[in-house]
Amino acid sequence: MAKKRKSTGKEQKPVQNEALPYVIAFVVCERILVEADNITSAIRIIDTITIGVDQTPPVGESAAFTLSMLLILKAGDARGERTLNVRVVTPERPPVTHPVTNWTFTFNDPDESGQNMRIAPLYLIWAGDGLYYFEVVVGGTVLARTPIRVKLVQAAPEAVQLGPQQ
Repeated sequence: MAKKRKSTGKEQKPVQNEALPYVIAFVVCERILVEADNITSAIRIIDTITIGVDQTPPVGESAAFTLSMLLILKAGDARGERTLNVRVVTPERPPVTHPVTNWTFTFNDPDESGQNMRIAPLYLIWAGDGLYYFEVVVGGTVLARTPIRVKLVQAAPEAVQLGPQQ
């Protein structure tokens, strides 16, 4: 039978608190670069997608776009394990929320430590043209929202047109 070790009082317990991390960036872009020095760049940040009416899926089905979403979090005072959810809110009235993805991660010291997350390709549940919102939720609290407007045109563009809202 193994002997029980006597506690020295120096064992490190994982620190857990209720503080939430900070959202440094939450953007939709054409692509994300991660360089050899681990520096992350969002290339061509967009807020509008223009597609032809003949390119739309039936309402309620998934629509995929060759886009990426970058989410950068910093710990701040947050310590311990967190589960983060990304969801999309449709332009329907009343709005409908659909899950996109979730992650579980751990924040430790120092305050500037964090997590970079990439979602690609970008999916949403098609509810027609209009303003969609992607939300970052931790512990039931919405930390950030980013909009993406989907515009329909009669003649299909040669390629999906991306760009800032004018």
